[in-house]
Amino acid sequence: LKLTASVSQPWQTRDRAPPIAGAAMASQPGQTRDRAPPIAIGAAMLLELERGPLAAPTNEISRDTFKEWTSKCGVRRVQDAYEQLAAEARNNERCVPKEMEAQGYKDFDSFSEGCPKFDLRCWPIEFAELGSGYVLYFHFLAFLAGLL
Repeated sequence: LKLTASVSQPWQTRDRAPPIAGAAMASQPGQTRDRAPPIAIGAAMLLELERGPLAAPTNEISRDTFKEWTSKCGVRRVQDAYEQLAAEARNNERCVPKEMEAQGYKDFDSFSEGCPKFDLRCWPIEFAELGSGYVLYFHFLAFLAGLL
């Protein structure tokens, strides 16, 4: 991938500043620029330059895709299943990603989809695998509900 600029651009003369911050200007009055400035581009533009114009997603948004998405977005109990997977990886003398592949999982997302979700009425201490803040938050909510 090579980006070049033509000489006919107005910012390449000595009279105007370049449009991109940090681009080098001519060092002496009367000199013109001998090279194009560095171009700062975003990730989307970089993809467009590498692959061609960005195509719209091929999947249409429908009620079925929304239901599938919401079923995949739930918070799941991953810790016990992951610890079991890690123990099997140690027994088989493999790393955890290789053990996932050996058990038929494509990646961690497909592994976590197989784990059960947290029950809506579970005790707050069960959220400990998500972090201590979740436990404290839900204990605080229970305390506030008890005050009412």
